[in-house]
Amino acid sequence: MTALLLAILASTIIGVIFKCFSIFKIDNFQAIIVNYFTCLILGSILNQSIPFSHEVISSAWFKYDIGLGFLFIFGFNIAAISYQKFGIALTSVMQRMSLIITVAVTILYFGESAHWLKITGILIAISAIYLVNKKSADIIPDGKMKKVFFLFPTLVLLLSAVIEVILFYVEHTQIVQGQYMAFTTHSFGMAAIFGSLVFVPGIISGKFIFQWKNVLAGIILGIPNYFSIYLITIMLSDGFEASVGFPILNVSVLLLSALLAWKIFNEHLSKFNWAGIIFSIIAIVLITLSSL
Repeated sequence: MTALLLAILASTIIGVIFKCFSIFKIDNFQAIIVNYFTCLILGSILNQSIPFSHEVISSAWFKYDIGLGFLFIFGFNIAAISYQKFGIALTSVMQRMSLIITVAVTILYFGESAHWLKITGILIAISAIYLVNKKSADIIPDGKMKKVFFLFPTLVLLLSAVIEVILFYVEHTQIVQGQYMAFTTHSFGMAAIFGSLVFVPGIISGKFIFQWKNVLAGIILGIPNYFSIYLITIMLSDGFEASVGFPILNVSVLLLSALLAWKIFNEHLSKFNWAGIIFSIIAIVLITLSSL
């Protein structure tokens, strides 16, 4: 339970940091690459290991790190744009909609339990997502941005679901064999490598302008980002069913993000949004009870 609570906190902090990027005019891509190098260094220090050793590269789980690395660098940039263009509350909602796909896969394909309390809680969670998302009609931009409005949220949703399913699969099949920190560290390391393949030529050509504030922003982002993924793997290894852990995680982050958006960034919450917040609390309670 501790891992789940800390994962909720770390994931919520990431959204707040992304929102601050727009305030301080941080270059998303540069900060995100530094963030992944920060994760690689932090994980290597905590694991007391050398990055990309022969043992790591030859391990059964390393190929999944390659896939996750690509999804991380691509998905994080999409999420950063969405957080800044459409706000914390909306982007968090679409990111957490991934629970629909994740739960469906874990129950239908992997045979996790489908207790009536769990199903009821998940349905209420979906209702909460809709209600908190209700205000999106008021912030859909005009012109060209309107055309891509549905593209960014959809990509955020799909990428989040794929990442969650991969994390569940490697734990469920015990491919990682307890090497959760090494697995997490090198997935971020691959993301750093993929990002550098674009960033280094960009610096040489003058497309990117290096700024120290982007480095600092990336370091700040990297710490909660590392633990957000690592804690999810620990949560799953603690015996949580994915169809319980991920809905609680996603709805909790949705709840906290909406409240922080309202309190800190003065994002308007309508009566529908407040109803969604109440529904999310009910959903968390029911899904938690289903696992007892």
